[in-house]
Amino acid sequence: MQVIEKEKNVEAHLVKRCRKLGGRAIKIQGAGNAGMPDRICVFPDVTFFVELKTTGQKLRKLQVSTIARLIREGHKVHVADTKDFVNGILERYNLC
Repeated sequence: MQVIEKEKNVEAHLVKRCRKLGGRAIKIQGAGNAGMPDRICVFPDVTFFVELKTTGQKLRKLQVSTIARLIREGHKVHVADTKDFVNGILERYNLC
């Protein structure tokens, strides 16, 4: 049985880990940003977007199309629904 992790807890984990590793996880919010990923993570040598979800929650259609556009434009975008997935993203970039 899979443990359900709430989006706010996954997001808090991302923010804490980025700070600990010397980066920032900047919240993207406000008018005109519908469909954008929740955070942009900025480190000295790498920048990437992260959309955070409650475990098992699916992306909305607008999020899917926005993420696809960002990827086409050459940006790195990840979707994380667990703290372990967040850790995997950070490991992928050799940040920890």
